[in-house]
Amino acid sequence: MLNAVLVMITIMGAAAFVRVEHRTASPLIRIELLAERSLGPGLISLALVSTIVMATLVVGPFYPSKSPGIEPIETGLVMSVGPGVAALAH
Repeated sequence: MLNAVLVMITIMGAAAFVRVEHRTASPLIRIELLAERSLGPGLISLALVSTIVMATLVVGPFYPSKSPGIEPIETGLVMSVGPGVAALAH
């Protein structure tokens, strides 16, 4: 239930942001750029990748650190597995 409420708040916030950006004289983001075929998909994919990176690197460590019995050093070791595998696979 809480997740559904948070998703609805996010959708309403995004809609309000788009509405304000359309009305202002100097917007932070020109929404009409998303409609361009050469630029729109790249901007959308960049936003998705940025969201995934932030969720992984910023929000991700909070979950294991709040688990009972897991120390901060163990959380750091768990979070370092992904970059370690990426470094070895490259």
